[in-house]
Amino acid sequence: MGMGMGITPNAFMQSPPATNTVISQPKSVTSSGNTTITTSPTTSTSTTSTISTSSTISTSSTNSLPTGTPAYKLTVTTQPPTQTVYQRILKPFPAVTLHHSGDSSMHNLFVEASLIRSDEPKELPKCLEGTRVVPLGASLFTSFKKLKILATSQQQGTTFRIMFQLKRYEGSIFHTVPGVIVLSNPIEVYSHTYYLPNRRRNAGAAPPTLTESIPPSGHTRGGEKVLLLGVNFVESENLVVAFGDVLVKPTFHEANALICITPPGLSGSRVSLQVSNDGANFCQSDVTFLYF
Repeated sequence: MGMGMGITPNAFMQSPPATNTVISQPKSVTSSGNTTITTSPTTSTSTTSTISTSSTISTSSTNSLPTGTPAYKLTVTTQPPTQTVYQRILKPFPAVTLHHSGDSSMHNLFVEASLIRSDEPKELPKCLEGTRVVPLGASLFTSFKKLKILATSQQQGTTFRIMFQLKRYEGSIFHTVPGVIVLSNPIEVYSHTYYLPNRRRNAGAAPPTLTESIPPSGHTRGGEKVLLLGVNFVESENLVVAFGDVLVKPTFHEANALICITPPGLSGSRVSLQVSNDGANFCQSDVTFLYF
């Protein structure tokens, strides 16, 4: 079909491939990309949230987090929403991928999700509900589809982060794999009384429509660039593309073109493709993507 958008498939395919940002043992905590904790004396965090937070996280406190081990590394593949309503399932579903050295044992591995404050590494165990411990499959990728935050940023005086930690199940007990931790971007949580009036004020935009994927298939390992064509795509924090049950953050090119990096898939599987401008309401689409 005609491109009608100022780019060509050849030009698109020759552009440098986008990659997920992986930060290995940084010296500070940042509010973009994957974040890990180090043993630096102080760590600064910044956020665009209107909630007032402390600027320093001290790793010398009893809440300090261990450093990473070289055998394993977790990265956030799909970030949770930057803003959400309390007691609502987090969408896009947060997802993580495990990277490992060749001689690492991959048996009985799980990932646990915990909620912490953004201004200090303090866990809030009563403020996160849902399936918090999920297994890592053969692809070493997993997502959390039922997480709900049970407090607002106004109540706690801070934004939140999801802390993902690697666990190993042995002898009917979950053991923590020391130091294999990654943090999500900050999440600001509103009450319904704040969110609903603002959402109505911004309502009325036409829903997106997806018409074509170029190419329509790709390798099971994922990591390949695809161009999605359609109409009414909106550049926003919540713009997301679903490859079956897996959500990925696309690069907005224009209102009728998105660029995605494919997630891993199963050989021979054909998954449906859908687009959402708000991270919650997805378009109905006949477009599919085949893994080989």
